[in-house]
Amino acid sequence: MDYYVVEMYVDELKECLVMRCSTIESASLICEKLEEAFPNAVFDIMDTEPVIKMRDYNLERYEELRNVLTSKPRNPQLIVIEGGRQ
Repeated sequence: MDYYVVEMYVDELKECLVMRCSTIESASLICEKLEEAFPNAVFDIMDTEPVIKMRDYNLERYEELRNVLTSKPRNPQLIVIEGGRQ
């Protein structure tokens, strides 16, 4: 089953497809990340594919959303491993 991450209330549209996910967990993580980056927008998960795709409707907005999802973390994540050479 596929899950669809959508941005709700885009202009006069009820919803606009951002991307398709194969698991509900990945769709939830993507929604959380987008909501954090765009606090004034509403994102949701649907089980039916919306008719309008963000890529076709507003390419500039689609690029903004994609950049958030594909950008690397700003703060490096360090892992400390104990028991190395002495």
